[in-house]
Amino acid sequence: VPPMPQPTLLAPILGDRVDPEPVFFWNTTLSVDQCMLEVNHNTLGTVLTATVQAGPGAGQGINWAYAVIHCLPGGDYTWRVRPYRAAGGEAGPWSGGGTFEIPYP
Repeated sequence: VPPMPQPTLLAPILGDRVDPEPVFFWNTTLSVDQCMLEVNHNTLGTVLTATVQAGPGAGQGINWAYAVIHCLPGGDYTWRVRPYRAAGGEAGPWSGGGTFEIPYP
């Protein structure tokens, strides 16, 4: 099995303005069956980590998504993902960091 490449972040990126319950989109390879999502508030630190399993509504093939179900506080953020293969417990490289902003109420 070839090594996993770094995931590609699709949205939000480059300081996009989003609502307090953002949806994250990224691409990875077909052989990945879960991804770790990490979201960091630039002042508060890590505010969200999630393990996203492959399947309907999350990862199908190379296209992945995760919808936040609790409002995140206003501010500037970075996020990244890391792919995993459950068989063998192999972790791939973290993606580069995407940035976004949630306006203060």
